[in-house]
Amino acid sequence: MEETITIAWTDIVTAIAAGLTVLILLAAAFYARNQIKCVERTREAQLLTDLSRRWNEEKLTEARKAVRNYKNGSELKDAVQKLRESNHDEYYVLVRLPDFFEALGVLVNTSCLSKQLTKDLFGTAIGYYHKLYVPAIKYLRKKYNDENIYKWFDDLTEKLNEPSQ
Repeated sequence: MEETITIAWTDIVTAIAAGLTVLILLAAAFYARNQIKCVERTREAQLLTDLSRRWNEEKLTEARKAVRNYKNGSELKDAVQKLRESNHDEYYVLVRLPDFFEALGVLVNTSCLSKQLTKDLFGTAIGYYHKLYVPAIKYLRKKYNDENIYKWFDDLTEKLNEPSQ
């Protein structure tokens, strides 16, 4: 006795509907992923715009002008030390730059800002100012017995000097 298998038209429609549902869900997932990437790029662009604006604002411009008065890192360290010990307002002007780069380092470390975009926008300045501030940073670490002072500035400099992948 031979058994006959019959397929109802409802089974065919159900199979087609299930297949279409899978395709629609895949397309929706792809679209959502693209939208998330777009939002991330927009957020990063806004962040870069804000950082660029801040870099050119009066307070950081004043700090860059103040740093120009020192020929090298040793002179800058001596000034930072003297101004810190006398609690002079100029001290706070001089530490604005490493403070800015410290915040930038945190943003890169937490993946809020890409290493490559940071390098493209601030790479030259980061390297220049880090080299200039190393003696002052060492002084501050020793004075406060805290190796974490400007740790993210150091880390940022190292990351930007790594070869691109």
